[in-house]
Amino acid sequence: MLPTRLFSRVAVSGCRRLLSGSSQLVQLREQSASDGVVSIELCRKPANAMNGELAAQFNKALLQAEKSGARAVLLRSQLAGIFSAGFELTELAGSNRERLIEFYTEIQELFLNLFGTDLVVIAQIQVRFVVIAQIQGHCMAGAMALSLSSDYRLMSSNPKLLTGLNETQFGVAPPVWLVELFRFVAGNRNCERLVAAGQLIGPQAALEAGLVDELFDNEAELLKKTESTLSRYLAVSPRARADVKRMLRSNLINRLDSARQEDMNAFCDYVLDSRVQAQLGQYLDKLKAKKA
Repeated sequence: MLPTRLFSRVAVSGCRRLLSGSSQLVQLREQSASDGVVSIELCRKPANAMNGELAAQFNKALLQAEKSGARAVLLRSQLAGIFSAGFELTELAGSNRERLIEFYTEIQELFLNLFGTDLVVIAQIQVRFVVIAQIQGHCMAGAMALSLSSDYRLMSSNPKLLTGLNETQFGVAPPVWLVELFRFVAGNRNCERLVAAGQLIGPQAALEAGLVDELFDNEAELLKKTESTLSRYLAVSPRARADVKRMLRSNLINRLDSARQEDMNAFCDYVLDSRVQAQLGQYLDKLKAKKA
């Protein structure tokens, strides 16, 4: 069992930073050097919307964590009440092909790296990872893929919080890799039922659909369940656990990786379609009206 001191450190905001910068959107923190636990924390105000820069910083943080010899990563938000609002719609609305390619390249890289992090580590530097998403706020759209790419998902039981892929609600079909991640975790029927309708669901429904593994009521319970989860994962042979993960994920990783350019072309063509641009513009106008 992991020592209790690890989780007292997890709760402390002053953990040692491994990344620094004046325009930091992602922070990598060392939670426990001796146990190899780090956290990757989203900190882009006001809602952790995922733009190209955030994705690039996330990739950098994940790579640094791998190189540091970490064994486990905790994914979390520093912003109260929200995990992430998902893709930054201003990256899509009014964009051009060059900007979309730059944005989407970082997004593709982020999720292939995160979903396949054990496979990469096994092949290159012999470090094994456990990825746990701590979902303390709304989790939807692109941010949902951070959760889906994780090994284990802990979500707040607050019934006001929502999760899912809601792209179809504002006229955009989710990328194929995002749908495949959803299906990988929640199965075909739940994927078709929820993603096609762009339905956002609460914590209990997400638990029943298999989108999350456990719910927590408060910070103390979150820390307790995080301890229990880490203990189970880190108690087994790192090589055996990573080998099983590779068996389960390698087919999807290889399929998505080989289709990157096709996916890029389809994404750009779709987003730049005049009808989609009009729908995105209307949706942004509605958001601006709500804020006014």
